[in-house]
Amino acid sequence: MSPEKISYFVLMGDSLTDRGTIANKYLWGCIPMSWITGLDKKSPDGRFTNGYAWSDHLSAGIAEDFIIKEVGKEYKMDATDISDAVIAHDSKVRAHVQDSYDLDDDLVVRYKGVDFVRNYSEGGLSAHDYSWVPSSSLSRFFNRMVVSTLEEMREKMIKYDETHQVSNTQKKSTLVIEWSGANDLITVNERPTIGEAKKALKARVENVEELIKKGYSNFILFNLPDLSFTPMYQQKSEYERENAQSCSLYFNEQLRLACNELKIRYPHCSIECFDINSLFTDIIQHPLKWGFDPEKVSTPYYGSADFYNEDGSSPAKGYIFWDTIHPSADMHALLAHHFYLKYQFKYNFIAPDFLGESQRKEASSTISELRRQFIQEYGTRLAKDKNSFFGSLYRSNIDYKNASLEEIFRHALYEKGYRTRASITHLNWIDKKGNITLKVPPLETAKMVVEAKEGIRRERPEDERLSKRM
Repeated sequence: MSPEKISYFVLMGDSLTDRGTIANKYLWGCIPMSWITGLDKKSPDGRFTNGYAWSDHLSAGIAEDFIIKEVGKEYKMDATDISDAVIAHDSKVRAHVQDSYDLDDDLVVRYKGVDFVRNYSEGGLSAHDYSWVPSSSLSRFFNRMVVSTLEEMREKMIKYDETHQVSNTQKKSTLVIEWSGANDLITVNERPTIGEAKKALKARVENVEELIKKGYSNFILFNLPDLSFTPMYQQKSEYERENAQSCSLYFNEQLRLACNELKIRYPHCSIECFDINSLFTDIIQHPLKWGFDPEKVSTPYYGSADFYNEDGSSPAKGYIFWDTIHPSADMHALLAHHFYLKYQFKYNFIAPDFLGESQRKEASSTISELRRQFIQEYGTRLAKDKNSFFGSLYRSNIDYKNASLEEIFRHALYEKGYRTRASITHLNWIDKKGNITLKVPPLETAKMVVEAKEGIRRERPEDERLSKRM
């Protein structure tokens, strides 16, 4: 049986998978969450670590794999040849590599203009919904009120599908990767309990079943690392460590059983349980084997003497943990690598451009589809600006919901429409120099018409001066 073809990814989870979403969020529209979480001082990239998260590494790795396959197929080159060509600034290879993807948008990663990774992950997310559930702690009650839930993320995902008219074919080519439950045990509750673990597990299983109803069929669910190994619990009593370990192991065993039941119930679906805990435990117990410092196993990088660097860098060399709960960037990179090695042969990761002809037609490149993409991207950027601290000062200088392709190009390239230009650059319509990168006839024609009109407009003043001299 040939591996399932996967060209799209949906990531759902909490701070471990968050690519900067909570850092870009404002509480009540005016208080930066980066202040509340301390990310503005602790993290260089808005992630809950000292660099990029595993979700960034996975997205980048798969995009680079797409590039290697694409260039290799077109120019009969292997990975080594491609690396040499990049170093040598080979123009034909650079055209494929440059601006193919970036990690600037916390919600999506685009490969040549296509949303191939969508991220519904946010720091603090709980699997079970605890909003309005009373707590003896005011801070925990506040956390329960403000954190997102797995159900809320699923609703956002479904809304995206409806807005973008995501086809069943695309859903069949999508891998949903979900990792949540830790906050249910240690953030929105006083301490881990079997009861809270059961609630989180129920929410995660329900999430899979609801998405299956919507047409998705490929799932990987992460289990939890043994929470007793974290610096948070290493600093607690033996009783608390044993309780945290017991709840973690219970959670993981029940998740394994739940995945097996889901496989039986939905034989047409691919449902995997990724055992991150075994890798995590092996790293903790054998740090040298994995390149970590045994003296720093239970020491968080943040707050250590190594954290303060005059050059502003944040290497965290030898550290497993970034803070008392979250892994360091090196750990994130290792987790992503391990994940990719495990699943690169189970699934056939293929860029959207390499889909069959019938599927390629679904990725419509009509004018209406291009305009819809622009409206979505521009609207998202405008909303972010308006929700910022000085949001009342921002406005749109283009009727973006009704603008034609020509009006979009004119505003971006000739009328100082910075938000418009950022939008179409991110959509990969143009590169940073303003050259067309998405070779779609409607775009090429619209840009050519605008350039021609602007060229004539700029020639007219000179023509008038010449006529006066004659």
